[in-house]
Amino acid sequence: MASQLKGLDMEISEGFLVHFIMTSLPAQFGPFKINYNTQKEKWKMSELISMCVQEEERLKSEQPDSAHVAITGPSKGKGKGKGKGKKFGKGNVQGNKSASVTKTDKASSSGTKGSSGPRCHFCKDKGHMRKECHKFREWLEKKDSNDLDYGVKMNDINSNSIDYAPWGVVPPHVHPRATEILTVLEGVLEFLQTGDVFVFPVGLVHYQRNFGHGNVVSLSTLNSQNPGVITVANAIFGSNPSIPADLLAKAFQVDKNLVDYLQ
Repeated sequence: MASQLKGLDMEISEGFLVHFIMTSLPAQFGPFKINYNTQKEKWKMSELISMCVQEEERLKSEQPDSAHVAITGPSKGKGKGKGKGKKFGKGNVQGNKSASVTKTDKASSSGTKGSSGPRCHFCKDKGHMRKECHKFREWLEKKDSNDLDYGVKMNDINSNSIDYAPWGVVPPHVHPRATEILTVLEGVLEFLQTGDVFVFPVGLVHYQRNFGHGNVVSLSTLNSQNPGVITVANAIFGSNPSIPADLLAKAFQVDKNLVDYLQ
């Protein structure tokens, strides 16, 4: 698809292709997606293909193999008596004998650490899953996160429709855990026309403003179920405990009385 679009002078970034492939994977790759979202660095296409092949092999190894065998014994002594048949072993079972044998993959049934056992996608060691990995828990603690489902929250998409009245403003803010894609559906939003798309990277301070040219409708899409939002004004002038007024006065080069008023 990328090569076809490149022939039409429409190039797609490698990061977009990686994200597109991750969202297209089946439900069996759920833990694999979670591991990707918890990585410190994003994968390249070659790395993604290699990891997908390894994950597919792991899923195949965890599926048990089973076989059912039926054995029928021939009946002898026809006409010697009603209801009489061949005896099997020490018992007095008459008629046909059937047995069902199930073969289960030892690697999937054993809980010991082995070469074909489960693999942790965080530390790459075998014998345990990511949720049981102590290195993963330590990494979460360093990130000041008490939620072990952090990766799950990073796996979804959040979309919101925003209606702007004339001269309406979305104040400066940041999303600490998501990148935002803003699409103007109707009207003119500052320098963006209808149909324009703008990307705000994660952690970038941004705002939206309608200059009063009628109503405006936009669609905001974020690549996280829990993107978070921090309003800059509240974080600076409404923090608890508050930032010293003399420090803010020097930072913004304004009078201290004005800072006291804003706080």
